[in-house]
Amino acid sequence: MLQHSSNRTGRTRRSTKLKNIIFLDIDGVIRPALTVSQACLDQADNAFSPISVGLLNRLCKLTNAQLVITSTWRRNGKGPIIEQIERALNALNCLLSPEETTIKNHCQLFCQEPDAEQSWRIPLGNRLKRSEHIDIWLDRWGDWVQSYCILDDIPSLITPKHNARFISIEDADIGFNGTHYTLARSLLSAFS
Repeated sequence: MLQHSSNRTGRTRRSTKLKNIIFLDIDGVIRPALTVSQACLDQADNAFSPISVGLLNRLCKLTNAQLVITSTWRRNGKGPIIEQIERALNALNCLLSPEETTIKNHCQLFCQEPDAEQSWRIPLGNRLKRSEHIDIWLDRWGDWVQSYCILDDIPSLITPKHNARFISIEDADIGFNGTHYTLARSLLSAFS
């Protein structure tokens, strides 16, 4: 189980409802550089990579994980994020033959009390490193968490404390790929 300060506060663990969490940056992770986005959906301003989203979707399905958004995209609400995930999955479904099973969306945003309306994202603000915002989130919702990983393309935003759960997306031109998927799946399984 997750070892975090919130587990030592005396609050009752929700053992039957524990979740795996993926702290997700967007730009450089599931929204690679513009050239890849243009090739995928011809919408350079905001298109998510169907390949990256497809891998993330499979990761969510197989590890029973939910997403918490760490990206600056969190400032504009969850609607644009959900819409772009759906568009990327629809692009993958267009590649399937009529006989093949449609890919369903398993990329669900975390939504739990307290303050369920804010639980899908780390707190807003720029003064702290991203991992410090993750700590604040874990202090509030950590009792729901079985395990977590962090997907980000900017290592300097992650403090050494989180290195064991951090998967660095080094090539923002490609984004989240098969190697990252394998690492994340192994990490979520190892800590479960």
